[in-house]
Amino acid sequence: MDKNIEVINNTDVVFNIDSKSIFTNTKDIAKVFNKRNVEVMDAVKELVNLKPELSGKFHSTTYVASNGKVNPVLELDRDMFNLVVLGFSGKKALDYKLAFIEAFNKMEQKLLDAKDKEIAKLLAEKKKATLRDDGTTSVRGIAQRTNYTEKQIRDFAVSLGLIQKEIKDTLFWKIKDDKNGLVVSTSEYSTPYFDLKRMTSLLDQEYGDTEEY
Repeated sequence: MDKNIEVINNTDVVFNIDSKSIFTNTKDIAKVFNKRNVEVMDAVKELVNLKPELSGKFHSTTYVASNGKVNPVLELDRDMFNLVVLGFSGKKALDYKLAFIEAFNKMEQKLLDAKDKEIAKLLAEKKKATLRDDGTTSVRGIAQRTNYTEKQIRDFAVSLGLIQKEIKDTLFWKIKDDKNGLVVSTSEYSTPYFDLKRMTSLLDQEYGDTEEY
């Protein structure tokens, strides 16, 4: 889990982020709201007794106190936190609740940003993987790097006589005689790999300039 700290009521409140949820713990909640950890944990247990399905919204762990003693603590997701503090009252309670809401919102944005970065990374790796060391790539690889569609590229390759379609039980691309060295493949019926720069140049001449990226 990714550990983050937000200061609420002069307390370093820990928020742990995993791939799906954000958690804070009963010890920090108790300190912010001037309660004991055991009181907050008891509030969680009472809610679970009333609604057993809430058991999936927290998990048990431990922490080491300043005296070296290992104590129990519960980590709550946002929904469970909201239910637990719903009954907390007092002059500052509302301010603390709003501060926690703001902190949860901040953590959720971090989670979304992390997911976006991971998706971008996977797309970049996928794109990189389709380009071979010799500068050749598949029809899909060319489409990923230009503004041309896979259909345009396939149709153009057929029009140049580089490959031909043979429909049997499956769609095959049979590599024909390529005097220009535009297409490279290990066997007659394997996926054709085209020289990216040369093929892109020919596509530009046929369909108009595009940006390779």
